[in-house]
Amino acid sequence: MKRTPYTPSDFAWTKWSATDIKALPAKIIAEKKARFLAIKK
Repeated sequence: MKRTPYTPSDFAWTKWSATDIKALPAKIIAEKKARFLAIKK
């Protein structure tokens, strides 16, 4: 079995600050709403 090696970008989330983490849910919800609206059309 071939596995791709991990890169530093795979672990970038470990360097997120508390403000980055707090902003994330709002971005995710906005993206989901936009996708659902596109499906409804």
